[in-house]
Amino acid sequence: MHFLTKALFFLYIFLFANFAKAQLCSGTFGQPLISQTFGQGNNTDNWYGPLAQYAPGASTYTTFVGPPGVIPRNLTANQSGLVKTPATPGNPYPIYWQPHADHTGNPNGLMLLIDGIATQTVFFEQQMDNLCPNTTLRLSIWVLNTNSPAANAQNPNMALRIIDPNGNVLNEKPTGSVPADLTWHQYFVDFTNGNSSTITLQLINRTPTNSGNDFALDDITVQACGPSIAPFFNTNTALLNMCEGNTSNFILDANISAGYTNAVYQWQENTGNGWTDIVGKTTKQASIDFSNRLPGTYQYRLITAMNGNIDRTYCRAISEPLTVTVNALPIAKAENFGPICVGSVSSPVFQTTQKYNFVLKFPSINRWEI
Repeated sequence: MHFLTKALFFLYIFLFANFAKAQLCSGTFGQPLISQTFGQGNNTDNWYGPLAQYAPGASTYTTFVGPPGVIPRNLTANQSGLVKTPATPGNPYPIYWQPHADHTGNPNGLMLLIDGIATQTVFFEQQMDNLCPNTTLRLSIWVLNTNSPAANAQNPNMALRIIDPNGNVLNEKPTGSVPADLTWHQYFVDFTNGNSSTITLQLINRTPTNSGNDFALDDITVQACGPSIAPFFNTNTALLNMCEGNTSNFILDANISAGYTNAVYQWQENTGNGWTDIVGKTTKQASIDFSNRLPGTYQYRLITAMNGNIDRTYCRAISEPLTVTVNALPIAKAENFGPICVGSVSSPVFQTTQKYNFVLKFPSINRWEI
């Protein structure tokens, strides 16, 4: 009986530890701190580079091919390149490089194409600096097995790993076998950086053969865990529509879950040229002067952090944006082609940017409605 009690006790500890490990984030993962989409190409070129131009801060231990170097027809073992589709023109092995668009969905969007090798190569690596201590983060990737199911080739298999400056592994999680189903698959790992302000993100090969192991990467992101933020207008809607010449002030507010001790706030505005701080709007609720605004789209979001961290990019939580649309006034233009006599028929021309009912009034006769 004593043995059974001890066994149950250790089983409880094991299950609790794994549950706690799975529950690293008690809030929500916010906007990406890092987002490697690999950018966009054009309508003519098939290979792009260098990697640093399209994915700043990223590196690979594979041999990167393409601009500014030689343009290949296809990849060979331990090579990588930036493409719009794995099925590059002239590729002599189409069964291994099937056509597919990037995951981001941008016009001419790019992906990092890789022909894996049997060794534990680092396919992708990026360093993050200036982190706040004990931050919970999530590394996420999208992977596409470029092989046709008919190729019957070895599927890619890799591990997401995070290490500190001393090489200590903060966490590691395998993707398992990535199926050859011509579908993008997402994999992620959650981790805490402890006292390390610098960490390195890695994607490492786990496939023990050169045969197959052909894949593409896209939309590699890192998100920080923070309080959930649900912003709203004083009208309790996430979208406002106004007309030019009739814009009015409104109040921004947000529901925020627990997460930061001694939290501070900053509202930001985006009028089409990026996010900027709104001077003086540093409380959870803020009144916005919106009089005499020009037609266009205006967005607002709330940033929150612990006191002293609001200006540190990797140490704050950011809400989804709220949108205000100011619609231009319609333009009406009426034309006629001469006088209208009683008993005659005329066809006046009306041009507007919106659909309206028109009323024509003439002296001494009944009005016409159109």
